[in-house]
Amino acid sequence: MNAEKTLSDIYEITLLTPQSVRYAPVVQHERELALKALKESGCFPSLEKKHKPYNLSIALEKNALSLKFTSVDGDLSRAFTLPLRSLKSFIKDYFLIVESYEQAKYAGGARLESIDMARRGIHNEAADFLRQKLSSRLEMNEDTARALFTLICVLHIGQVRGPRI
Repeated sequence: MNAEKTLSDIYEITLLTPQSVRYAPVVQHERELALKALKESGCFPSLEKKHKPYNLSIALEKNALSLKFTSVDGDLSRAFTLPLRSLKSFIKDYFLIVESYEQAKYAGGARLESIDMARRGIHNEAADFLRQKLSSRLEMNEDTARALFTLICVLHIGQVRGPRI
């Protein structure tokens, strides 16, 4: 008996990033993992099933997260926005923890483990907050929200840290 693979609601993803931003290898790696997770198992139950899968465009526009879903057949397009100010503290805290993690990575031991637990905690909390804020318009599962939060942070890097993170 074969286990059924969960099919993603996403066909293609476009991440609209500024061309001047160059990511550090660790950020590029996180970006690729999040894109892969969304493409392989992104789940948005509130989107109409008969139009799935969707192409998804993710951008930061005018201090807001913009998610645009367009059905592959072109019959349906839905857009959602969320002001970024509601996520700013999560994004800031996440960057600080990731920076601490990178600095402590070579030291290893209990400090690295506690920083990693804090990173996961902030990531989970931000993903839950994202789900809650969008729940009346767009449902998503926990893993989808986590991948989406990672991509929000990646998009936000150029605004927070400048072009060479």
